[in-house]
Amino acid sequence: MKRIDQHVLDGAAVDATESVRDRLFEVLTRRFDALAQHKCAVAAILGGLCAEPAAALAQTSRVLCSVEWVLEAARVPSNGLLGLVRIKGLVLIYANALRV
Repeated sequence: MKRIDQHVLDGAAVDATESVRDRLFEVLTRRFDALAQHKCAVAAILGGLCAEPAAALAQTSRVLCSVEWVLEAARVPSNGLLGLVRIKGLVLIYANALRV
């Protein structure tokens, strides 16, 4: 996950004049592109996490951190109560897209 996070953060800066939706789409696409070469591994990990809820719970903080970096890379504030809502909302969107 650290290498994927670094790949996303090292990518080109987003255009601040684009909509929040477009900026998030760009950064998430960068993340999914980096994950594409590890598709089988990601599927195996997700399958394992579904079978082991304790392992999934242990990864929660790491996923929240990664999603916070996605928001920051997209120039979307992630601090405060509203930031926490954004992080958790994006985790749901990301998890659903990752599953597919």
